[in-house]
Amino acid sequence: MKSWIIILLAACAINTQVMADTGGGFKNDDTPPPQHEQDSGQRGMQDAHTNNVARIKKTQSLNWVTVEGYLIKKTGENSYIFRDQTGTMDVHIKQSAWNGQEITPADIVSLSGRTEKKGHDIVLNAEQLRKQ
Repeated sequence: MKSWIIILLAACAINTQVMADTGGGFKNDDTPPPQHEQDSGQRGMQDAHTNNVARIKKTQSLNWVTVEGYLIKKTGENSYIFRDQTGTMDVHIKQSAWNGQEITPADIVSLSGRTEKKGHDIVLNAEQLRKQ
């Protein structure tokens, strides 16, 4: 009887882990639109002060920013290349920010987080990710 309970608990633990690994993330199935044809990412009302990659790269570290564009490539476990109409930048996205969303390079996303200076580059540590 005890062995059946142990087997059942082990099966539940394995099943839970498998189910957790299948939810959301970056799917490199599509290609992003060419940069010159890219939408601004704005839907509905526009903010009076819109951030973009070029503006963010000129800022100092530890600013909270929101930017809209495309995740075009996965470069590491939590690292991606983000692109908008003004350029590209490296972003790190916390696993908890995905919330089960599946994102492809053709999807417009909104990223919010803090900037951080890494050498001569500014990196966005995204804490929020939203598919448009």
